[in-house]
Amino acid sequence: ISVGSAAGSPRFKHLLCAWLAGWAKSKDLDPTILARLESNQPGMPFTAEKDMPLSVCGPEILLMTRYRPDVSVILDTDTARAGKAAWKTSQPGFYLLHDGFSRLDIRRNLDLLVLDGQDIGPGFGRIAPSGTWREHHTALHRPSAMLLAIPDQAFTRLKPLAQRRLAKYEKPLFQLKLRIWQLREGLFGAPHRDFGGEPYILVCGESEAAMTAAAAEEYFDRPPRIRLVFPDNHRFTAQDIEAILQESGRARPGPVLAAPREALKL
Repeated sequence: ISVGSAAGSPRFKHLLCAWLAGWAKSKDLDPTILARLESNQPGMPFTAEKDMPLSVCGPEILLMTRYRPDVSVILDTDTARAGKAAWKTSQPGFYLLHDGFSRLDIRRNLDLLVLDGQDIGPGFGRIAPSGTWREHHTALHRPSAMLLAIPDQAFTRLKPLAQRRLAKYEKPLFQLKLRIWQLREGLFGAPHRDFGGEPYILVCGESEAAMTAAAAEEYFDRPPRIRLVFPDNHRFTAQDIEAILQESGRARPGPVLAAPREALKL
């Protein structure tokens, strides 16, 4: 199964891969995740480790290793080579191809395409550099199914537009929803108590901001007092952390809730 997006930004692909890997494990399918590196690294292909530097593989791959420590994540600049190497060593019963929509050198049985509100709305079909898409909108004939990563309220509003724009491709259309199930101290640290009604600061990435904010509001039954949104590829500095703490103080003071990608990078 390939999980991908029309745009190059995260779009929750790593979360969907982790969920599908868990589903496959529950069916005794022995899954392996294949992820592509953008630059050559020594010893390719190799298995991702949860304590790898971000500079080696990026936050999405590291998060998959932490969400599914019982599933191998094989990395290579050549995804086909990674799959063949995994077959020689463990013969997986189920392959998951992370960010594989535009990787046409790999055959797949199922192609899942994740779209968000920007993709359906003003960003529809806009190829970089004028937009974020990597391919022309005619590529939407390829996926087996499309998933809209849109919060409930926005999904109801955007569904008619999505149906008009996507109907001609005749693909099944689903909603992909994010939910918070547990708070943790730091990244994957000890479980943390609820905030007890305190105002909180939300730190999240640009492409996941709407869904993350909706998930936080649903979990706490109130929106964040302040939402700090950073570009997806932002590299945090000491000055960023100081600014976040200053905003927390303005919330008299308030706890800081970071989405997993931003928590890992921080």
